[in-house]
Amino acid sequence: MEACVLISSETAGPFPLDLTENQTFFRQDVRESEQGVKLNLKLKIFGLNNCEPMRNLRVNIWHCDKNGVYSGYNTGNNPGNPNGTQLRGYQFTDANGEVEFITIFP
Repeated sequence: MEACVLISSETAGPFPLDLTENQTFFRQDVRESEQGVKLNLKLKIFGLNNCEPMRNLRVNIWHCDKNGVYSGYNTGNNPGNPNGTQLRGYQFTDANGEVEFITIFP
């Protein structure tokens, strides 16, 4: 049996948003009008104790565009659209612990 190893530390990353109340972000395709090479991102989430797939677990993703700008923010070091939603989304894992997003490699 394979051992599951916990990632020792993880950050929320730069420019997270609370997507909880916004159904706009519940989606597979997060590209909107962003340009870049299409990327199908498939993730599989396992439980630490038994290495079994985790079902119905929420997975959030977000990343910057080709200029390093994140949607949803407009600050000095991130001159973006504070109302933007591109390159952000969430889904729930299926019975196999998997989610798949369609995004871009900028």
